[in-house]
Amino acid sequence: MLIPATGKTTLSQNHASRSQPRRLLYLVIVLFLALLVIELGLQFFFFVRGKIHPFYQQALHISPYAGLEWPQQYFAEERQTQNQFVPYRMWQRQEFQGRHLNISSDGLRRTWNPPVPAHQALKKIFCFGGSTTWGVGARNDFTIPSLLSKKLNQGAPRYLVTNYGEKGYCLTQEIVYLMLLLKQG
Repeated sequence: MLIPATGKTTLSQNHASRSQPRRLLYLVIVLFLALLVIELGLQFFFFVRGKIHPFYQQALHISPYAGLEWPQQYFAEERQTQNQFVPYRMWQRQEFQGRHLNISSDGLRRTWNPPVPAHQALKKIFCFGGSTTWGVGARNDFTIPSLLSKKLNQGAPRYLVTNYGEKGYCLTQEIVYLMLLLKQG
């Protein structure tokens, strides 16, 4: 294409320069609409899938729970637990008493610890973490902190293990939780 020596732009160059931002705007709108359709489609898919086979029903069919009676009771109890708002940490579980799942008024999952005479001093171990530490899918006496307590206290009671894990927590929430506990003493 030749450019006139006079420095004036031709009509086709002027039109092309005006249509380029318009094309970009159309592209952005089309991409946004495509992402919106995908998002809504996936939301609908997971909504319908959750109604047909909720998570807890799917979990009952995996091999660790096959043929056992307690998992159905456990997952029914877990569905009954509720969150409560906690400043800086966002949430913690409300108090709950069940056969396989117990949560104290402080929001702590019950941990197996050996019976200890009142005069005996124990070293304290605090377990922080997310869903795995909290013990999703495990009865109170079979969470990681409970198993740690059983292992450490095999001979004689020497340690008191506390489960500060919470379902869905990330590292930042656990650090904030630890700082708040240290502040309280």
